[in-house]
Amino acid sequence: GGGGDAETDATKSPGRPGRPPEAMELPLIERLETYRPFAIHRDDAGAIYKLSLVDEELTRADLETVAGILDLEILLLGGTVVGDDHLKILSPLRRLRILGLRNTFVTDEGLAYLEPLQKLESLLLGGTKVTDRGLNTLTRFPELRTVALGRNEIHGEGLEALVQLPHLDHLVLSVTSIDDDDLAV
Repeated sequence: GGGGDAETDATKSPGRPGRPPEAMELPLIERLETYRPFAIHRDDAGAIYKLSLVDEELTRADLETVAGILDLEILLLGGTVVGDDHLKILSPLRRLRILGLRNTFVTDEGLAYLEPLQKLESLLLGGTKVTDRGLNTLTRFPELRTVALGRNEIHGEGLEALVQLPHLDHLVLSVTSIDDDDLAV
């Protein structure tokens, strides 16, 4: 069936500006290449090594597509609907070094699903539902160098777990309940 000009009128998009509603029907990579090409970073051989899906409207199928990009090293999912169950889907991404989950629905329980991602060097968890209890899980990632926990319910007891990370050199604790006594650890 043919469509009129109204179908191509991007100004009527109820979602992301400049994107027609039917864009969500496209497979993730095609949708990004068409409407958000800066979100995909490829190496010289054409393999995708970075996806910046910040504030992207994502479906479960989209995350399954992402999980199939086995060369992926950097995945930024901030401001999306990603929660604990979605993290299970990402377990095949064994080369992932940087995972951005700021302002998502991830909790302490969800962090356990990341355990297969042993190459993680940077985990951005600001504005999630992660608490002190979840920080014990982070000790399972020996390569972690950066942990961002701003705007979470974090205290000294949670920081004790992070002391066990041998390579940790960047810790973000802005807008948390951390006080001088907590920092003693």
